[in-house]
Amino acid sequence: MNSREEQSKAKQILEEELAQYQFTAGEKVTARTHPKFFREKLDRLWNKEINIPLVPVGAALFLFLSAGSAFIISEADPAGQRELVEKGGSIYWSDLLEREETDR
Repeated sequence: MNSREEQSKAKQILEEELAQYQFTAGEKVTARTHPKFFREKLDRLWNKEINIPLVPVGAALFLFLSAGSAFIISEADPAGQRELVEKGGSIYWSDLLEREETDR
């Protein structure tokens, strides 16, 4: 048999098997796959799937947070001028102790 004859015979068999089924949502499928109006195009845009790789995003977030915390720590103690001072049997930071004494 020729390949064309085989194809036409396979098509005929398929059509006979699918004759009992009726596809009624053809217009809805066409409207969703080929939008005509701006609203349909906007809906299609909003329904797109986004794949976000977790490893690079997690690594970037970790670097961002660690750099931010290092910046905050360096701003809190810029020149390393804090010293521990013992007063009355307790240990305090010198700048906090000086601030408390000036508030009195």
